[in-house]
Amino acid sequence: MRFLSILTASIVSSWFSLGVLAATRTEPPAGAVVVRQDAGSGEFSTINEALSSLDDSSNASIFIYPGTYEEQVYITRSGSLTVRIIPPES
Repeated sequence: MRFLSILTASIVSSWFSLGVLAATRTEPPAGAVVVRQDAGSGEFSTINEALSSLDDSSNASIFIYPGTYEEQVYITRSGSLTVRIIPPES
């Protein structure tokens, strides 16, 4: 089991070993699960909700918009997972 403690949507160096990427795009790719604090239809307001929505064995992508996400995230899935994070604007 891999464990992440996520306090903000900023990049944490240890995430890179889990396939977390700093997104160079500002819109999610087709088929990505979207996490946004002011979630709209078809989106999630927490990373754990987004993870729970995924099929455990398929390849998946999560796209996280800037914000503060105070949650502990456990990734136990067998399929590959790519997490893309939009860095906050400076």
